[in-house]
Amino acid sequence: MEQQNLDDSLLARLKQAQGQVITYRDLYIMIWGSLPKKGYLNTLRATVSRARNLMYEDEGSICNVRGIGYMFRTEEDEWGM
Repeated sequence: MEQQNLDDSLLARLKQAQGQVITYRDLYIMIWGSLPKKGYLNTLRATVSRARNLMYEDEGSICNVRGIGYMFRTEEDEWGM
């Protein structure tokens, strides 16, 4: 899969689960379609970084839930609107 497609796929998956944490492992499996290999967190972090750069400022944010995974949040999520 091309890098741009990986970035878009990751962003779409996180948006679908808005407000919910997706574990690092589960997110890797969703995007790459296989069980994680050694060093997969570095690959995942790099892809998240690129996906963050694709986002518009008012679109929301990808949050790292330390030691667990990632989640997509919007301003409404943060302020309970």
